[in-house]
Amino acid sequence: MVEVKFIIIDSGNMGKYTIYDEEIVDSKIQSQLNVILEQLLKKIPNIQSVVLAGGFGRGEGSVIINGDDVQPLKDYDIFVFLDDLPSKKIINSLNENIYNELGIRNPSNDDFKFSEFVVDIQFRNRKFLEFLPDIATVDLKKASYLLFGESINESIPWNADDIPVTSGLRLLFEKMTGLIGHFSMEYITSGFDDKKRNFIIYECYKTYVEIATSLCILMGCYESSYKKRAEIFSKNFKEKLPDLHCKLPELPDLVIEATNFKLKPKFDKFDYNMLDFWDKTRKILLIVLSYYLENYTKLELDEISDYARPELLKIISDRYHRPYLNNFLHSNLKIRNQNVISIINHFSNLYLNYRYYKELKKEFGIIFFPQVCSIKSPIIKIYLTSPLILFSIKTDGTIEEKNFQKAREKMEELIPYLENKKLSWNNLRDAYILSYKLYYM
Repeated sequence: MVEVKFIIIDSGNMGKYTIYDEEIVDSKIQSQLNVILEQLLKKIPNIQSVVLAGGFGRGEGSVIINGDDVQPLKDYDIFVFLDDLPSKKIINSLNENIYNELGIRNPSNDDFKFSEFVVDIQFRNRKFLEFLPDIATVDLKKASYLLFGESINESIPWNADDIPVTSGLRLLFEKMTGLIGHFSMEYITSGFDDKKRNFIIYECYKTYVEIATSLCILMGCYESSYKKRAEIFSKNFKEKLPDLHCKLPELPDLVIEATNFKLKPKFDKFDYNMLDFWDKTRKILLIVLSYYLENYTKLELDEISDYARPELLKIISDRYHRPYLNNFLHSNLKIRNQNVISIINHFSNLYLNYRYYKELKKEFGIIFFPQVCSIKSPIIKIYLTSPLILFSIKTDGTIEEKNFQKAREKMEELIPYLENKKLSWNNLRDAYILSYKLYYM
């Protein structure tokens, strides 16, 4: 067993949505959820179920308490199940009403909306639960809270053992995206104001939490609760992943410290140098991501520039969507033949490119030929560019030219406005976040 310096918070009696057993906390969150639910039921007909997922759904949401003021940090993740999915126009109108009623700014149109508190509402047909063996689906079954309608648990056949390693890989790339999106060159020269400082502190700590999530999936010991997951990770890391433990023996301590912060954020107690903390977090994340990818692809990733290798893109594009395709095709069409699935996987990549191309055309009003001609999933290309961007800026504000040029080359395949322009790191970051946003439109 790994000996740890930090002890996980003993939550004792917990509230409904957080580990705080204080009526004021549950009351504040419940009042906001009531507003959201009221708007949903008013605007969307024939809703079958409304489910609160994420941290608040598992009773481990993050809030700041200042006297009688309770401020949820991140985020309300809400799934709405119904047969006929609403149009984008109706969803946009609904979101606007919800943010107005809550009295908070709507970040939906921001390039990187996750810098603010988000009410993230996803509309799904219950059929999607049957063929998606993903971490999100397992957490809906094991760690969510029913706000309205029928329970969805019996519709979910999946358990923790069914989660594919693809889910963990996605989480690591999402944390790369978070560390990029929350950072700016100006923080190196001018420092951090309180708001930006808190965003980065939270994002860095959440990175360690999700590192543990991904590695627990890899070790086959995933647990939905943040608290239990940190404990399980600390007990299993050295024994089950000895090579990675040799590189990062301090990781269990960091995971437990981060989990404690996630459960009870105390920004005023944070006493690390902010830039050093962000830099350390990105370096540890890169080590974990490279280890994860080497297990996933059997390729060696010795340098950051290796993330631009064509064979890495090919292998991940071939494998990334397969766990979901396998279950979807078997459940709906009884297809099990892997050759047939390979062909369908190829066409699914083409379809995802077409969708992304349509968003590019809508955004820029031009035909972007590099994307039209691509046969690889755009999200894989986006994700594989993230380490190049994240490590193309040094902590003294200078540019790491090799990574910067590689990142630029890759972004020029994804976004049209970069060609023939002199770019700063912030420009490259903005292009990356825009491509990420357009993919998920």
